[in-house]
Amino acid sequence: MFGTNYGVASAPQLLAERAEAQRAAATGPESFNVLAPSLVAPGGLVEASLTMVGGGRVQGLSAELVWDATVVEPVAMSSGGAVEMQGGIVLSPKLGTIDAALLGAKQSGLTGDGVIATVTFRVLRAGDAGIRLERLITRDVANQPIAAESIRQQTLASMPSQTLLLAPWPNPAGGTATLSFALAQSGPVELSIYSVDGRRIRTLMTGTREAGMHRLSWSGDDDAHRAVTPGIYYARLSAGGRHFTRTLIHLR
Repeated sequence: MFGTNYGVASAPQLLAERAEAQRAAATGPESFNVLAPSLVAPGGLVEASLTMVGGGRVQGLSAELVWDATVVEPVAMSSGGAVEMQGGIVLSPKLGTIDAALLGAKQSGLTGDGVIATVTFRVLRAGDAGIRLERLITRDVANQPIAAESIRQQTLASMPSQTLLLAPWPNPAGGTATLSFALAQSGPVELSIYSVDGRRIRTLMTGTREAGMHRLSWSGDDDAHRAVTPGIYYARLSAGGRHFTRTLIHLR
């Protein structure tokens, strides 16, 4: 995308001067955010959108999303129209990667706010989709990288509407199992592993946690980091005055 002929490629000095003029005339911060779901349920589709608040510096960009491939998989990408309305183009070399650029050496780069593109995901199982903006490259009109401190980027994941403990994954687990839970509001939390006779063998988390999705790993050991015997165990979450239990089969 950044090798696009902006129309005056034979005049690099002019492009450099125009890039400097765009930096000086920028109307505000450049911000790129990914709006994505956190807790998802199987059997449907969810969307993650790349949005922008443009101040006039950015001529082109490449954004790369990542996600938990055991929970969701990308199936489509569609443009949001914000770039095309300013004389640009949006492409996707592979699902989850979004390339966008203005065509022609314009007086201003991307301005205003809007949706650059939306990626649609198919939900494979209940869990934390883990969709986030992993990498963002931005370029000015002279095709030079824009300093990272001039660009704001973040993932804005929706807050879960309920508190619950999700099924461990994988299960049975021959090694490390991932335990995810959702908190609808912040508060004290304890997540522990119990044996079938009711003994608490490992405390994975205790203390106050913020609302949102949380993820921990258990590698089949006790609090002294000794390997436990293969068998059936129970993960127990205490949060919001409630208790949630999931069965976990540990193999060796």
